[in-house]
Amino acid sequence: MTNYIDYVLVQHEQSNKPFLFIAPAFSRLEDGDEVIVDTIHGKARGKVLASSTIAKDDDKLIALIKQATGAYGEVRKVVARVRTFDLTWEDEEDERIDINC
Repeated sequence: MTNYIDYVLVQHEQSNKPFLFIAPAFSRLEDGDEVIVDTIHGKARGKVLASSTIAKDDDKLIALIKQATGAYGEVRKVVARVRTFDLTWEDEEDERIDINC
């Protein structure tokens, strides 16, 4: 039986290099999504550079994907997607308050 993995290209906040990660199944990560990834230095925040791609779990194929994308390092996992939202309300003195979470 052939296993298929959902791969995604991510750039860490601390680096300008792209890294290839395994995305959670059916996560539908897209360009620009913010994610938390597992790195050799612990958890880190990053930005998705290329939408997720499903491919066979094959070392030769992974090497070709990394070569084609310029990805560095060993393939590790995406831990979570970062969700942001805006809250706006008016206080008692009718002043608008914006909070970006």
